[in-house]
Amino acid sequence: MLSVEFKLQTEIEVLKRRVRDLERSIGRASLGSIGGTTDYSVFAFGFSISGAVVTVKAGKVRHGKQMPIVVAQTAITINEDQTWIYCVYVMGSGVATIASSLTEPIPTPTTLKYPLHLWGVATGAVSVKSILHLGDVILPGNFA
Repeated sequence: MLSVEFKLQTEIEVLKRRVRDLERSIGRASLGSIGGTTDYSVFAFGFSISGAVVTVKAGKVRHGKQMPIVVAQTAITINEDQTWIYCVYVMGSGVATIASSLTEPIPTPTTLKYPLHLWGVATGAVSVKSILHLGDVILPGNFA
């Protein structure tokens, strides 16, 4: 009878091989590597930075059984520290946009304000302070 330790070690080796296979199949740097960078522009509501301009990539608001609402890619100039970038959707309007504010966006009963990123400016350089959401925004069906 094999020991539990041996069985666990075997399972760990199988999982490591599966991770390596996954890494090869998606053509990315090692999932276990340290010090790498992530290209956030490949995600819905991801971003790229050019100087003081942050370009937020297109995404969708998925709202219950309704058709997904496409949110257009938007360029926002970051001039001040603590700039919030968020998705705005007025419930039932069929329209969603990307906006920015110097105060944290707070939703209301009729308007979703979904925080995406918090940006900073230090010594003239723009940088992301916090990534709050990547990928499509999904609202449960009970809000439809």
